[in-house]
Amino acid sequence: MFFEVLYPLITPVFATYNYNGVAGFMSIELLLEMVAIHGVSESTTLKADDTMRDKKEINIHIGNEIRNARERAGLTQEQFGELVSLGTKNVSDIERGVAGITVSTLKRICEKLSISSDLIIFGDRENNDVEYIADKLARLPPEQFEAVKAILNQIFQLLAVIE
Repeated sequence: MFFEVLYPLITPVFATYNYNGVAGFMSIELLLEMVAIHGVSESTTLKADDTMRDKKEINIHIGNEIRNARERAGLTQEQFGELVSLGTKNVSDIERGVAGITVSTLKRICEKLSISSDLIIFGDRENNDVEYIADKLARLPPEQFEAVKAILNQIFQLLAVIE
């Protein structure tokens, strides 16, 4: 039994794991660290734990930027999750940097929030609010842009009357 538990852990260059229904790869180095932490015996099986969910610097950065973009859009985590087809827990994990995101999820987020992936990946490069809004407007589909333009024209007309 001991050999059956240990053999799959040390033979591949990368081991596969399944954590909460998400499959992935783990380096042998991390696997051996988990073995050192948890020990392996005939009655021991390794379980996914916080070691596999360590925060990576890039995940923390991207998570912070996604949270900032969500908050600027005035969305709760639940509303945002529904908008981009993610569960609230997934949104929370991503925003805290505990989980990374796929390119397809990044694309969906950028499309739904009408923002550039550069904003998420590189952060706010000291754009002022006008540049941020202009960037969002530039990314809207033509019919949505026309609708926003009509609304803004109405607002500007109201402001002209107030002055």
